[in-house]
Amino acid sequence: MAGHEVFLVTSNAQPYFDSPDYCDIYEKFNGPPLTECCWKPHDNYTLIRLPICAWPYKYSFRNLSATLKKIKPDIVQTFDLLAPYNIQAALFCKFHKACFFSGNHVVNSVFSPARGGMSLLRRIKWNYWMPWIGGIFYRNFCEKNYAATIDGFEINRRFFGVPDTCNVLCELGVDTRLFYPDPVAGAAKRRELGVTDSELLVLYSGRFNEGKNPFVLAEAVRIARQRGVNCRGFFIGNGSEEAIRHLAGVEGCTVLPFVESSKLPDFYRAADIAVWPRQESTSMLDAAATGTPIVVSDRVLAHERYEGNGLTYRENDPVSLAEALQTLADPELRRTLGEHGTEKMLTRFSWKAIAMRRLQDYGESLARRR
Repeated sequence: MAGHEVFLVTSNAQPYFDSPDYCDIYEKFNGPPLTECCWKPHDNYTLIRLPICAWPYKYSFRNLSATLKKIKPDIVQTFDLLAPYNIQAALFCKFHKACFFSGNHVVNSVFSPARGGMSLLRRIKWNYWMPWIGGIFYRNFCEKNYAATIDGFEINRRFFGVPDTCNVLCELGVDTRLFYPDPVAGAAKRRELGVTDSELLVLYSGRFNEGKNPFVLAEAVRIARQRGVNCRGFFIGNGSEEAIRHLAGVEGCTVLPFVESSKLPDFYRAADIAVWPRQESTSMLDAAATGTPIVVSDRVLAHERYEGNGLTYRENDPVSLAEALQTLADPELRRTLGEHGTEKMLTRFSWKAIAMRRLQDYGESLARRR
């Protein structure tokens, strides 16, 4: 966003601040769960932290309207479809001749109405009431709503009444200045981990819980090894002591502690395959940008994340996942998928490419207002 005055407005709560294991895992990286409110200039933007407050169904923050009046923005962009501050921001834009844009990062795997099985009252709420209210809101207040995935795009349309003229698919991006191929750094990390050139390094990064289900990957590694695949599984992240013991107790599997994102690139470069067994993760894009092929669930609707640079398996089926690992034991296939992933991340998913498309939308909306 060089050449533009950018303000990042958020709460004084750190990411995962309400996680039960925040103090054990995240505090050493992020500091206390709640930090001081501030206006803090950075190189290309100003960070504004406002006091967090709890609503019945979501967190928000206080003093947003007063802060927007002080900033006097031309564009306001939000990112959480369900957050209460959307209404505050939209009303501000309506009465101050600014342009309001919103976003949706919700996907089917974490949005129960999209999976069906609702009671009568919930069906009425999500099939009739919410689309009606949402349609009024988005038609009258919002320039565009950016859905991060194709299932988020459908959630916008089906459950929040976002009109077609406002509903836009805009995939999440990757910092290609940080995540890029580096064979030398990857080889050094493999030596540090004690992995030989003849071994297949299979990597997972994220939380150790049933929602992400790294446990099916551990079982798949065990099965693949029994079938003669010389592979090892490495799991970077955090979870309960029971989850850590479970993963570490599987033959061929090693658990590594949570690391900062700035240190993840070398782990992805060291890996031959990166796997996310269930829910979507932006880490899929990070790994692909380093040239590592990925394996994801066949229920992931964001096909653009893995088509041409990875494989799918039957979700929660360790035998199917082991077969995918066997397929990717072919180094030529891994090279082809990895090169395609790197190219795709640069041209379609890089932060720079996404920012340029977004700036074009902002400029067109401002031109119409004037």
